[in-house]
Amino acid sequence: MISIMNALSEIYENFVEFILTNADKNIQNRLAQTHHNLYRSFVAKDKTSGIRAINEHYDIIEKELLLRK
Repeated sequence: MISIMNALSEIYENFVEFILTNADKNIQNRLAQTHHNLYRSFVAKDKTSGIRAINEHYDIIEKELLLRK
């Protein structure tokens, strides 16, 4: 189980580095805004806003990955 988690962790780290390295400033700013929105939802204990921020974050990443196939 630990081996699987380590492998997944490495893949995820590479994935994050790829997105951050290849994304333009607009995408980087949008991702940062979703992080900020997620943080604010935690502070406000607003589950709906948190889910919205997470979904927006992954939508941005998915679009970026599809553009770079």
